[in-house]
Amino acid sequence: MSMFYELMMKKKGIPSRYQEVEYIESTGTQWIDTGIVPSATIQFVCDVEFTDILVGRVGTIKSIPGKNYANRHYFGVLSSRFIGANGNIYNHSITNANTNRHIFSLDNKGLSIDNVLVYSHTGEYETNLSFYLFACNDNGSANYYSKVKIYNSQIYDNNRLVRNFIPVYDTLTNKYGIWESVQGKFCGNAGTGDFIGA
Repeated sequence: MSMFYELMMKKKGIPSRYQEVEYIESTGTQWIDTGIVPSATIQFVCDVEFTDILVGRVGTIKSIPGKNYANRHYFGVLSSRFIGANGNIYNHSITNANTNRHIFSLDNKGLSIDNVLVYSHTGEYETNLSFYLFACNDNGSANYYSKVKIYNSQIYDNNRLVRNFIPVYDTLTNKYGIWESVQGKFCGNAGTGDFIGA
C-alpha cells in the first residue's frame, strides 16, 4: 500500500462532531503532544505557514551533556531564518524565512523544505521525548512556541503511517484541535488559550 493511499484511507471516519477545517493556528502558547519519539526510522512531515518568523520551533529539544546535541530534532524560525536540528546537526541559518506555506520533512537523512534537502544528517539519536506540534518539547515542558498555521501533519515509522493529524473544529465544545486518524482520537490544546482556525 502506497503512503499516499494509506494517508487517504486514514482520513476517513472522522466523527460528525468534528468538522474538518483548512488549518488550525497557534497564537504562541498552544501545543499538542504527538506521542512519537524521534528515532532513525521516524519521518516527521508538517504542512505549515509561519505567521511570525522571529522565533518558534516545532519538534523536540533536550540537552544531554556529552551527547553532542544528538537528541535535537526540530524545525522552525529564528530571526527571520528557517532553522533546524536533527541529531548532531544544528543549523541556525538554513535560508531566509517567509510567511508562505511550506512542507517540512525531518528524518534521519536531514531536513527538507518543499522536497528540497536543505541539510543532510547522519548521526545518533539520543532522546526519550516526543515531538510536539506548535512548540518544542524542552525536557518535558513546552518551550519556543510557534505562531504558525498547521494544515496537516504526518509521522511515519519505516514508511508506515503512525500519526495523521487533521485540523478540526469540535462543534460541541466550540474549540479547534487535531483529529488523529490512526488512533482515532481528538487532540486538543495542552497549553493555554485556544487555537484559532479556518
